[in-house]
Amino acid sequence: MGAATALGYLAAGMLPLLWLTTLPTRGASLLLLIFGLAAACWHHPWLLRLGLLSLGLLWGSERAQLALQPLTYADRQVTLEGRIETPYLGEETSRHALYLWVTRLDARTIAPFRLRLYWNATRFPYAAGQRWRITLTPRALHGSLNPAGFDRQRHQLAQGVVLSGTPRRYQRLDAQRSLRQRAIDQACARWGTHPAFPLLLALVYGERGRLTSEQQALLRHSGILHLLAISGLHIALAAGFAAALWRLLCLGLP
Repeated sequence: MGAATALGYLAAGMLPLLWLTTLPTRGASLLLLIFGLAAACWHHPWLLRLGLLSLGLLWGSERAQLALQPLTYADRQVTLEGRIETPYLGEETSRHALYLWVTRLDARTIAPFRLRLYWNATRFPYAAGQRWRITLTPRALHGSLNPAGFDRQRHQLAQGVVLSGTPRRYQRLDAQRSLRQRAIDQACARWGTHPAFPLLLALVYGERGRLTSEQQALLRHSGILHLLAISGLHIALAAGFAAALWRLLCLGLP
């Protein structure tokens, strides 16, 4: 069996997690590990396939357990420290949805995780790269029960987010802004008043936060809303590569 085929069986073993209502228990995980390793030691092709499927299910369930581990912090007041990941785009609204990469809880270091926050940007201006200490009561994220609708919970879980909350107390620990935030700040200062600036942000920086509801509806109906942001990142990478290549070529000019 080739490596590509083996990886395919491992990936197929994770598929049952899409329909399981609960994750395998520790006892079931131990049985999967024993069976998977024992079957992999046999040279019988069908046993090897079953062993790879078992190991794939085990790997996926363990990854899911790690992703859901922050739920142990839900529904109680905690003090968190972390770095803001979402850049400030110059929006005029007071309540911003952003992501915080949390590294400390109640003054102790923990396994890092991503948290979705609803931030009071009017009283506490923020920027990507800054470190903050906040106090809040995190809540578990939930999705819609409509089978035909957008599954918000699954989407957030794919981003590594299982908790959300609104801070009650804010304290900025480090005002250092990320390089990406500084680039966006320069773009806002230069072209922020241009009518097409929201499209520029989405196309160049992959940020759709400034798009109006009318622009989003138009792009969604035309089927290019997601393509706009993805293509924007590609354009930025290509532009950076071209700029670096041009500077390299200039070294050889007389």
